[in-house]
Amino acid sequence: MAETPVTIHGTRAPQGLVDLLLACHDRIRRFVALARDAATRPDVPADQVVEACARVERYFREALPLHVADEEQSVEPRLRGRSPEVDHALDAMAQEHRAHEAAVAALLDAAAAVRPDPGDAARKTTLAHAAEALREDFLEHLALEEAVLFPAIRRLPADLQSTVVDELRARRRAEPPWYRLVVGDPLLVADPFAEALGRFRALYTPGSPARMLTRLETIGGLHCRAVAYLSPRATELARELGGEPTAPPTGADLVLHIP
Repeated sequence: MAETPVTIHGTRAPQGLVDLLLACHDRIRRFVALARDAATRPDVPADQVVEACARVERYFREALPLHVADEEQSVEPRLRGRSPEVDHALDAMAQEHRAHEAAVAALLDAAAAVRPDPGDAARKTTLAHAAEALREDFLEHLALEEAVLFPAIRRLPADLQSTVVDELRARRRAEPPWYRLVVGDPLLVADPFAEALGRFRALYTPGSPARMLTRLETIGGLHCRAVAYLSPRATELARELGGEPTAPPTGADLVLHIP
């Protein structure tokens, strides 16, 4: 179950455009395999199953959309019109990206269901089926890109490839949003943060980088309300609770909560 993800940054990261895209493909394959192992290997301790599911969710929720954007927004415009074969592969790529969305959503749902009860055989079976379905979806998709599109990328001028590499890196440097939500009225509820904190600690395990900050904020100096801020690593919960994207909060009155 142990795995060292390859990152787009750092000294170990590949530098060429095709190398970067191949590294993304490798991560897709490895995280699908990680989901399958979490679901099917009986020798894996429960805490490692929980951690693996959380990592799978984080990758497919946060990193995979970046790879799709790389291909559709940075690669496709540079390859379009270079040959009928390449154009056909680009059309197939975009169609398959849309088709993958349901299978990715099924995997995310299945992984999220396993985390609270990693010993539940039925939930792990659902996760195994979701991982296998996604593996099959990606099998021909990745192979087509590697056989047709990647050789075409290698034929692009070096300066154009460098420009695309810069776009990929900039996409990953973009600051993900925090989320803000009003969780209760301290005049009406004894502990207005209790429900949100309970959901936060149930969803994220110790060691998770997810963070919640809370404080009481006044409206016009009169009315007070309880407000929670969820970090980018807690996006899943923030969306479930209806949080709105916001800048990172500041202030000495913020109270930090960790899983």
